[in-house]
Amino acid sequence: YDPVETWLRKAVKQGVDECDGKVPIPPGSDKRLPCGGRDYSNGALTKLILSNGADTEGALSYLKKSGIGSTFNGQSWPAIWYGFADKFNESSRTFILNEIIKEAATYEKNATNSMVIAAAGDVGTDASYNNMYYMNMVNGILFGEIANNSNAAEMGYSLLRNWLLYSQTTDLHEFASPTYYWVQLNALYMGFLYAKRKHARDIFEQIIDHTWVSKYRHLIIYIKAFYNGQTITKFAV
Repeated sequence: YDPVETWLRKAVKQGVDECDGKVPIPPGSDKRLPCGGRDYSNGALTKLILSNGADTEGALSYLKKSGIGSTFNGQSWPAIWYGFADKFNESSRTFILNEIIKEAATYEKNATNSMVIAAAGDVGTDASYNNMYYMNMVNGILFGEIANNSNAAEMGYSLLRNWLLYSQTTDLHEFASPTYYWVQLNALYMGFLYAKRKHARDIFEQIIDHTWVSKYRHLIIYIKAFYNGQTITKFAV
């Protein structure tokens, strides 16, 4: 029995139940909060995990609602492909793969765009914008490798090299934020699990370790501030 896993499964099930309209409308509200984008792509992965890969129909319906992309909406697609592709029927697998191939083509298109290479993915996010940069970077790598599009994958790896160079003179710009840390770690962990190039896994592991150190360091600052009665703004510099 793992209490953390039990809690997580309960939490994510509530999330998909909300998107499916199975959860009562909150007291005092006249409507249910809408689901969209990442809620559906993450929900698709959730449905597969909770059903041990059986609910492919529910997952596919969510993927069609979410669409794919270089950041949030695309995050769960590689995990779905590598973890559950064999559970889908042929037409559903073809749909998922074709969406990934189309998104990989976007990265390939930008592979010679110096402004985008100096930033991130297909939206030109600055390297200091950690969570968006990581998602663009990792999705480019994984979509390219799944699609057998070497130019797209190289685009993603070029962003990784760019970030490693950038980080030699700076550190995480997004820190002391539970939300941003989660997005950063989620993207980095996808790279750690699925990136195929030699040494990529080791590099992602080191970045993940560094991120956890940052999270721990700033968490301790917040805890000390709370117990000492100090304002958090004093530390948010």
